[in-house]
Amino acid sequence: MEARMKILTIDLGGTITKYGLFTDGVLPASYERPTDAKKGAKHIIDLVCEITAQFEDVSCLGISTCGYVDPWDKRIVFATDAVPGYTGVPIGKILEQKTGLPVAVENDAKCAAIGEMQEGNGMKYNHFLFLSYGTGIGGAIALNGAIHHGSHGLAGALGHMTVHADGLECTCGRRGCYERYASTNALLSSIEDRTGVAMNGREAFAHSGDKRIRREIDLWIDEVTAGLISLANIFDPSAFILGGGVMEQENLIQEIGKRLNGRTIGGFTDIAVCRAKLGNTAGLYGAYHNAMSLLSEKQP
Repeated sequence: MEARMKILTIDLGGTITKYGLFTDGVLPASYERPTDAKKGAKHIIDLVCEITAQFEDVSCLGISTCGYVDPWDKRIVFATDAVPGYTGVPIGKILEQKTGLPVAVENDAKCAAIGEMQEGNGMKYNHFLFLSYGTGIGGAIALNGAIHHGSHGLAGALGHMTVHADGLECTCGRRGCYERYASTNALLSSIEDRTGVAMNGREAFAHSGDKRIRREIDLWIDEVTAGLISLANIFDPSAFILGGGVMEQENLIQEIGKRLNGRTIGGFTDIAVCRAKLGNTAGLYGAYHNAMSLLSEKQP
């Protein structure tokens, strides 16, 4: 009997780590556990090894991770203090030594975009931008059916484009970054400042009948849209694919699309805006396709 192809995929988020085993291209189930990222880079390595040890006959390991990744050198180029000591870690090479498996490593937003490109809403478009709204804003650029990495592997840091000169300080050390105004965290912080009440994204939209909260949501949608308008002018994409739990809110995607196409300059008036189809599993699917690409490169 021919051996079944098993690819273990792990999506390392700042808060939650998701993982699952693809068998012959099928993901029957995915699992979650806390990342405890504040424990640092060594803990992240140990976590991956611990998860890997739970599975047998794995052919390759696909890693989707927070931080800026050099996918060729399999190294974390830069990470914020959310994962202490992560910057500069050659995570792929370390994991290859520890697990004895070939390892593919990519940034989490790029992995999610690859997942959408291969099996989600990105299948419809040759040129699209993927943005994930959460604690920050992750991004990826898909051009001609492939992820654009740039000269250093770092293209797609869309959450760190400057949208307000000398604006709010960002975790990256700069000021005025898009994610300081348009991330889910930015919305929730403004609502708490306005009302004195801390809430999550679902609660915020559930209380949108409150005029104070509605005002903050409307201002936040304007910030989201303003960033997309700038990106539309630069990249001329066919579509924006938006991910993150907040984008599950009813009518939000439609409202962003309406404001976007109502404010772009002539010629940029038919850009599709759609929700990520694969949801929270997009990173796992992208990690799987990265791993399959790595295996195909290794074949004679």
